[in-house]
Amino acid sequence: MEIIIEEFLIVAIIVYSLSMIYFYFKNKSKKYKNIPTIEMSYISKLYGIDISFIGLKKVQNDISIANSIIITIDLLLLYHTKSLIVGMILIAIATFLLIPICYHVLGKSYQKIMYRG
Repeated sequence: MEIIIEEFLIVAIIVYSLSMIYFYFKNKSKKYKNIPTIEMSYISKLYGIDISFIGLKKVQNDISIANSIIITIDLLLLYHTKSLIVGMILIAIATFLLIPICYHVLGKSYQKIMYRG
């Protein structure tokens, strides 16, 4: 069990770091600076969130955390299954369940911030 937790943390930190590097270079580019990512558009439209009210850096950080959790769980599922086909099926199911769950949690927390502030 400790090995799985260690693997989870290592992979999550690596994926989170890569995601933050992506946002860093995206913000540096003047061409793409004001274009929201798919995740930001999804959360803002579905939950009526104003990204500029919450703060772009906070939203990017939270999206990076959510994505790193999703990707890490997918990779660990693939790594710990014996069959590649079964692993791919598990990844597909897990991804289609985890994306709405993670973004729902983010959207609801942002709604609380918006209505409180």
